[in-house]
Amino acid sequence: MESYLSGEIFVCLSQCQRAVVCRRCAQEQGSGVACQACANLPKDVRGLTIGEFQAMSEFLDLGMELRPESEEETARVAANLCIACLETCTEVQYRADDIFVCPVECGGTVMLCRACFASYGDGEFRCPGCKLLLRTRLGTRAGATPKGEYTGMAELPSPGCVQAGYQCYAAAVATACNWAVGTDMTADDAMHLYLMSGKATGQAFEAYRKSFTAAQEKIGATASIGEVHEEMQKIPLGWAALEYAVDGCGVPEFPEGVPFFYFPELTGEILVEACAKGVPVMWSTAMHWLVAYGCETDPEGDVIVVHSFDPSTGIPDIARWDEVSRKAGEGYVVGISGI
Repeated sequence: MESYLSGEIFVCLSQCQRAVVCRRCAQEQGSGVACQACANLPKDVRGLTIGEFQAMSEFLDLGMELRPESEEETARVAANLCIACLETCTEVQYRADDIFVCPVECGGTVMLCRACFASYGDGEFRCPGCKLLLRTRLGTRAGATPKGEYTGMAELPSPGCVQAGYQCYAAAVATACNWAVGTDMTADDAMHLYLMSGKATGQAFEAYRKSFTAAQEKIGATASIGEVHEEMQKIPLGWAALEYAVDGCGVPEFPEGVPFFYFPELTGEILVEACAKGVPVMWSTAMHWLVAYGCETDPEGDVIVVHSFDPSTGIPDIARWDEVSRKAGEGYVVGISGI
């Protein structure tokens, strides 16, 4: 008698004779195989009938990679059908976190519904064009995150700072400084450092500086930046200057006494070295800044996973290094002056 893994057999789930069909026989006999006692279709451990499994198998190889190859399959993709179950799959019918799509929309629209992804457990679903893992509009990835040896902060010293408007650069600076040397900065504090520096040029930034000075003179030089910002909203055009500052882009500016060093491009070596010293790393993508506090490496010492904080969501995130490195640009190691 042959033995099978639970995922290799289809069984009748009703309260009859519980007919059992192995996957090999199911593939040979087709999707019409039914329980002889109750005529119900048997299902595997993931809840798939034989027909559903065969439909998915047409689009998935053993590595769980999506592979539309024919014109017919391309037409299905263009019609917003789930590439596995072929059901209509649009964000009008599904929540934003229930549809997996190509994260960079490299060619056409590849969609996968959450029900099909969930039925495959630890499988990975990748875009056939760019080979990146599909993900939802909220960033959930259609694949298991690999596990490796963790290096970095055992626990976060404090909650990260959440951005308002386009303050991601400032929220990243505040978070990194707080974690590295124990400052108590806010995103507004870090934004103010930039706005008062020579890096911020233009009439709008000059309006902020004038309004800030006027508000500070009214409530006293010892007032915090947050208190001055509150007073600015009472000054004519002060609220507009503050709103423009929050909704404007900027670049990192660090407070005195906080060591840091700049790198033109984030590499695995920089990340591992910084995490081994227990200091955060902040880096930029095209239009965003994030802060790494740890990473995982494989037996060869190569980075496979990055643990980071996203100022736009306010929560820690775990991402695959192959996805992070593809978009990573310049940045800073904060808390030390060199590696």
